[in-house]
Amino acid sequence: MVFNEKIHAFIAAKFYVYLTENFGERGRKAFVHATQYYAEQRGRRMAQRAIRDGYELSYETYLQYGEWVSSDEIIHAGQANQSEVKEIKPNYLVHIHRCPWHSQFKEMGLVDAGHEYCKHLDMAISRGFNPYITF
Repeated sequence: MVFNEKIHAFIAAKFYVYLTENFGERGRKAFVHATQYYAEQRGRRMAQRAIRDGYELSYETYLQYGEWVSSDEIIHAGQANQSEVKEIKPNYLVHIHRCPWHSQFKEMGLVDAGHEYCKHLDMAISRGFNPYITF
């Protein structure tokens, strides 16, 4: 077994459980902070690659340089992310039909942890990529 999306989600879920069971609301806030910190690092890596390649830090570039690529293991298991772009203008709207992170959080009975994780992840990634980006 290799490190994949479900293992990543398992680790995040266990941190959520540990922090909230031991520290309550302070633990939840620590989890949110850690999620945002990690996500901003991802966004900065994306920005560095885009700048290296000569691109402006626009929303279009943000979409091209995302780090979410399904692992071979998850693809072969038939659990890879499935999403559909429903609208580009006036709003970019994506429906996610299958997500290995969600599946893992659900298997663990920790959907609330998944919601907390995902609620803070994307905005923090974009903030790390370009805090002035317009959606």
